[in-house]
Amino acid sequence: MSSRSRLGSLCGIAALTLAAALTGCASGHPAASKPVTGPALLDAAVKSTAAVKSFSGTINLKTTVQGTTVTMAGTMEEQKKPLLGQVTMNSIRSMGQSMGPMTVIITPQEIYLKLPAAVTKGQSKTPWMGMPLSELKAGGTSISSLINEANNNPAAETQMLAPAKNTRIVGKGTVGGVPVTEIAGSESVSQALASSKLPAGARTQMQQQVEKMGIGQIKFNEWVDGQNDVRKMAMNMTGSMMTETMTMTMTGINQPVHVTAPPASQVTRVPASKLSGSGM
Repeated sequence: MSSRSRLGSLCGIAALTLAAALTGCASGHPAASKPVTGPALLDAAVKSTAAVKSFSGTINLKTTVQGTTVTMAGTMEEQKKPLLGQVTMNSIRSMGQSMGPMTVIITPQEIYLKLPAAVTKGQSKTPWMGMPLSELKAGGTSISSLINEANNNPAAETQMLAPAKNTRIVGKGTVGGVPVTEIAGSESVSQALASSKLPAGARTQMQQQVEKMGIGQIKFNEWVDGQNDVRKMAMNMTGSMMTETMTMTMTGINQPVHVTAPPASQVTRVPASKLSGSGM
């Protein structure tokens, strides 16, 4: 596979991953008491995130596949109902070179992508590409179905880690000036996927992908505040063919979001196969 093809695949996967991630991040409601053990605090965080209405934050992602490394850094925001979200990766670098920004916007009916020119390869004559969520497929599973499922469970990422039995308290600290307790642990990918709310088809696809990459375990750290809200999350997956680290930091909880779909004149309609296949 050429470097350009690998980059296209990585950015395409990242765009879809970020679109799904828009609907699974953390925040919540006050708890009656403060858990004092790692497993209890993780369980409380899972329950607390179910009350999220909206959030904003930052995200940093580093993925290495077969010697090609892509790093991304940007911002994200989402409201739960009606679904409205945006991830903007202001920095994307591959092999030490800047690839330009990338933006993903999700509305209840549409997904809009503004990708680097190196990925689109001149296939879009406008700044944005768009398609109905109902048309976009990921391994035979509709992205709109994934989003609806995750939207019913806003604790998706944290819930995937819930079965971890070795969670421990690391210590105290602050995130954005908010006092937090840091917890750390690990879990097998199989357990994480089994506890997720993803449709069966998506779970099977993801299981096949991580097995192909030689990934067996997820290591994680979470920083939880006094209301059991997750203020920061870091995850690491290392396999024989792929390494990925992701850090998300919440900067706003249950605050208004500011997301606007691009005007129709700036959007080129593209078939879903351009993203789910090898056409991009």
